[in-house]
Amino acid sequence: MGAMPDPSAQRREPVEASTALNLCLLLGRILFNFGATTQRIQDSTALLARHLGYKADMLVSYDSLLITVSDGATSLTSIDSSHRFPALDLLGLVRVSHLLQGLARSQRTPEELEHALCAIRDAPPSHSVPSQVLAAGCAGAAFCTVNGGDPLSWICSFIAAAFIFAIRRPIAVRNFNFHLAVFTIAFAGSLLAGMLALITQTTTPAIALVAPVLFLVPGVPMINGGIDIVRNHVTIGIARVGFTQAVLFALCLGVGLTLRVLPFDMGPPYSPPGSWEILLTSIAGALGAGALAWLGNGGIQLAALCALGGSTGRLVRALVSLGGLDVITASLIGAVCSTLVVSALAERRRWPGVVAAVMAVLPMVPGYFAIHGVRLLLSFAVSRRGVLPGSRTSRRWRHEPLLAKTSSRGQ
Repeated sequence: MGAMPDPSAQRREPVEASTALNLCLLLGRILFNFGATTQRIQDSTALLARHLGYKADMLVSYDSLLITVSDGATSLTSIDSSHRFPALDLLGLVRVSHLLQGLARSQRTPEELEHALCAIRDAPPSHSVPSQVLAAGCAGAAFCTVNGGDPLSWICSFIAAAFIFAIRRPIAVRNFNFHLAVFTIAFAGSLLAGMLALITQTTTPAIALVAPVLFLVPGVPMINGGIDIVRNHVTIGIARVGFTQAVLFALCLGVGLTLRVLPFDMGPPYSPPGSWEILLTSIAGALGAGALAWLGNGGIQLAALCALGGSTGRLVRALVSLGGLDVITASLIGAVCSTLVVSALAERRRWPGVVAAVMAVLPMVPGYFAIHGVRLLLSFAVSRRGVLPGSRTSRRWRHEPLLAKTSSRGQ
């Protein structure tokens, strides 16, 4: 009895160059919109092109994709412009990985491949809006906890973060400037948190005011931009980093305006007694990282992996700090340990390890110091002659005539 022929070794019908070009361009656009790195986009499109019998070269910029497919005799080139900012879809990235891994074993026709890619592209979010609102609230409360907010501040941040997520989509779908929309959302959310802090009379109002907007920090584009620069994709790397800085600037403006409307004293951060602080921050790190993965359309398992990484990073940082190391070194060690754990487990499951590692590390962002820095910067910006507003010297200078000050100096 003869051996059965290997289906993967069967000769496929030749694919037209235009069909291969369109399929590779569709794949590149999907990965770009889902927040993949430039290297992953290029490697994935090259893999698909080889499966179709072609060689593909793709150039990725921040708002367009240019691809050329060639079979040695003929070549075709096409360019596609993006009409929206890249988002983040963890399950989408996982589905694309599974599709590409199965190419060698499958005998899908180009029409079937196009249908599968379109199904991934058009798949609705896996989580309901109420669950995402709840996750946003949990992220706000978690960021408030790890930055030293007291229990009343946790409640304020939870409500404000849920409110921010609820108004983000209605504002984003309108034809507003993107960064203006970010500023509006940050101002509205932080203003609500500030008013709740005044009502509840929390002892850490400034932390309650800023923590709800921290889940809007675009950590994944920032890390992807750094990776692109290291891998010699300098143009798009700089563009991604610049986009991140512009979003951070808009967030700081929104929060800073609220700090001017509702001036708060920073006050010392809340510190639970004994070892409760280590336990509390570890739980909050897990909650914050898992909530971020949920908001990025990650499944339960991927959210659990990010939660494990977030808890590991905060726990290692706290334990290392007990040994006498400064907070910067302790944060570095905690981030490295968290990244190693998440990357190793993600690699085994073929999950986007870079994105998961970034989300696991984000709860370690020192928001308290950022809050204090923004407050001092704004106070200095509106001061007169370098004197902070509200001080006795500034009030005396505000009402003292210039001529009188000049004559007194002459005397």
